[in-house]
Amino acid sequence: METKQEHYESMMQAIARYAPSADLEVIQRAYAYADEKHKNQLRKSGEPYIIHPLAVAEIVAEIGLDTDAIVAALLHDCTKKLDMAQQLALCERYGIMLDELEQKLGNARRHTQMRADLDRLRVLVTEIRCCNSGSFTPDPRINHDTQEMLTILQRLDTQEDADGL
Repeated sequence: METKQEHYESMMQAIARYAPSADLEVIQRAYAYADEKHKNQLRKSGEPYIIHPLAVAEIVAEIGLDTDAIVAALLHDCTKKLDMAQQLALCERYGIMLDELEQKLGNARRHTQMRADLDRLRVLVTEIRCCNSGSFTPDPRINHDTQEMLTILQRLDTQEDADGL
């Protein structure tokens, strides 16, 4: 089990590598706030709850999103027990808009799904290439794999249009 500190350091390394222009002071303040709010909370695994927002923030940084998105990832569970006025005050404190925060997290989820789809496509293409090269006898699953590839490509194409990529 990784420690809270190890997760924090991993997030900061991801920020340095993939989001170097992020405002570290704002991110550290958001982390301190989230850490305080989740101080006595544990996950079912027994790990400190703050590890979850740290992991989400690391993913957000890895896909190159900005300070606002990283802050949103750190704070996303802090807002659940707040009324709307408190949520708005929290967002104002960090200079982000609540709807913008939710949109950026939604984009991060879509990008994470796209990455998983691309990884699966690589496996499917490799299987089909092996089959076509005669490296192994064609498997009846090849038709299923081809259909799965087309489905993933269609989903990626739809997401690309929606995201304006």
